[in-house]
Amino acid sequence: MKILFFSPILLGSLLVSVVSLTAQTWTPTTAPSNSWFALATSADGSKLVAASGGSSAGGLFTSANSGATWIPTPAPITNWYAVASSADGVKLVAVAGGGPIIKGLIYTSANSGQTWTTTSAPSNYWYTVASSADGTKLAAAGSRNKFTPLYLSTDSGGTWQTNNLPPMNWRALAISPDGGKITGLAGGLNGAFFFSTNFGAWWTSNALPNVNIQAFAASADMTKMVAVTYGPSPGPIYTSANSGVTWTPTTAPNNYWASVATSADGSRSVAVANGGGIFTSTDFGATWVSNNAPVTAWSTAAASADGGKLVAGVNNGGIYTSQTTVPPLLSLNSMAGGQALSWVITSTNYILEQRSNLNSAAWSTLPLNPTFNPTNLHNKLILPAGSGSGFYRLRTP
Repeated sequence: MKILFFSPILLGSLLVSVVSLTAQTWTPTTAPSNSWFALATSADGSKLVAASGGSSAGGLFTSANSGATWIPTPAPITNWYAVASSADGVKLVAVAGGGPIIKGLIYTSANSGQTWTTTSAPSNYWYTVASSADGTKLAAAGSRNKFTPLYLSTDSGGTWQTNNLPPMNWRALAISPDGGKITGLAGGLNGAFFFSTNFGAWWTSNALPNVNIQAFAASADMTKMVAVTYGPSPGPIYTSANSGVTWTPTTAPNNYWASVATSADGSRSVAVANGGGIFTSTDFGATWVSNNAPVTAWSTAAASADGGKLVAGVNNGGIYTSQTTVPPLLSLNSMAGGQALSWVITSTNYILEQRSNLNSAAWSTLPLNPTFNPTNLHNKLILPAGSGSGFYRLRTP
């Protein structure tokens, strides 16, 4: 059986796509002007959640149409610092930082933000949160220069347990889609990067460059990572190809970088600068391109699994989105009972088509009822044994 994805250039028996390094255009949404501090998206980029607050009181907003319209949720008005979403956008988690007298709490939603429930997590200076693809495994920690423990939950926030790491000045967290791996960024100057392959049972740690790392993002398998710096002077963007063991500065200009997000395979990334612009990379961070976006106080960014849908928020401003079509790559794997077609969850609608040969047979549409693979954010479709040889493609309607 042969599998081909049809794109502009033919090389031997493979058809590949060429990605040009062009500036992307950003469009303002109907979200109100606010102190946007955090964003999260479903894997396909259709469901978004935005948190306003930070050092001032704000609310939680959601969008069910890729950011076209936004509605406020009934979550309390407080100083929200971080949000995370399951792959389907149904399970959400948000953390509030509290103030000098009253510390904040952790809230969860099981219906895409229509209602919110306080969890049993203790009050804390919560600053960062992460979620697995199914929303069952969560990690949360505090910061704002407060040394706090790392808390983990394996039941969608129903119960929380402290981790075996000492209290740290946490900046950012990430969990692999299957919930097995967890990474944490602590410190700032002379900070450290922590990595666990068994959801916090044991950890390894690696030193970071001697700069103020603000945030990081990781691929689904947690091998490829990108990190951004923030103050006290403009700094670079770094990448890692070995789960944070070593970091390499990129060609991105020095800036006051505020946030970064990446696609499931780590190839496409977006970084926003506070007081600067938006830069994107489509080659694992090797090169960065300045986008057609305002130069303003960008504060947060998020990306769909394929990196085609990007969203960014402004501190005391609006929320912007950018959409590009990312050609998905079809892959084939043998398994008991047949063959498995798989491709990353896309932010653009595609139709799966089949034909018996490339000369005369017509393309026919296959029923698109794939199952979700949380380990890599891929769709998977089983082709039964005896299907014979054929060619397959994903095509936009």
